[in-house]
Amino acid sequence: MGQARIRYGMSYDFTSVIWCNMSQLTSKSLGERGETLAAEYLTQHGYRVLARNWRTRLGELDIVAESADGIRVFVEVKSRHTAEANPLESITLRKRKLLVSTAHYYLTEQQLNDTHWRFDVISVIFAPHQRPRIEHYQDAFDW
Repeated sequence: MGQARIRYGMSYDFTSVIWCNMSQLTSKSLGERGETLAAEYLTQHGYRVLARNWRTRLGELDIVAESADGIRVFVEVKSRHTAEANPLESITLRKRKLLVSTAHYYLTEQQLNDTHWRFDVISVIFAPHQRPRIEHYQDAFDW
């Protein structure tokens, strides 16, 4: 697995956060909130979000974005209640292969075969009685 090059720990308010008892969220709604915060975070950091939950028969890309320097960025979002687990370790070899295949399909469909691209992981941690914390791992794994 590639080395995480940048890790940001953010703890400020996001406009899309609705405070509730995070422990009562289903994993689906937790994931949806995490993806919303991740997309907002990317926008605030100069990325342009091009697609969310882009699906094909091969798999799904949580977020497709473009960095300020024109790199296509495929973002896998991991939402958690605690920071105990390393989000990079939760992306298995099988999952990475599916992400790579889906990204190739996206690039082909969009006629972007010569585009520079990478995979990032954004971890959103919803700890009790705290603001959500975001950790951004750029170029998170090799493909």
